[in-house]
Amino acid sequence: MPFEIKPIDQEAFDAVYTPELTKRLSSFIHPTQDWFDLNRRRWVVDQANNAYFLEVNLINGKDWAFNYLLIQGKEFALVQSEGHCRYSFVTLSPGFAARPDEAERLAAQALRVGGVFLDGCYNLPSGFGMNLPDINAVPHAEFIRHKPGGN
Repeated sequence: MPFEIKPIDQEAFDAVYTPELTKRLSSFIHPTQDWFDLNRRRWVVDQANNAYFLEVNLINGKDWAFNYLLIQGKEFALVQSEGHCRYSFVTLSPGFAARPDEAERLAAQALRVGGVFLDGCYNLPSGFGMNLPDINAVPHAEFIRHKPGGN
């Protein structure tokens, strides 16, 4: 699998999350200056395919966790969790809208590598209470396609 977990540094983030992309996503995602310190965050990267997958904070009022942004070149797919291993697209750039299966494939691969927290850790720490194996893994992401106007 070509995706791997990497830390997000400011230089790489600025190269991928461009001002143009920021503008295109401004009605969906809280501004990046409101995000936590990037040094503590991770993303899942497939450099050979110029694909980046990171957790984002949606404006739509849903729970902040488990919402993601897939970026490939100038294309993007905004993904939100619909429950355990189930996801939907909030919005797709025109390039991904023309090939949603490709956006699903890339997002599913990134989730398979990173799990829901994009950190690759699938077990809770031993002092957490219950230690459920692979609780954060996403072995098979299922994408729900909403009818137009249903998002």
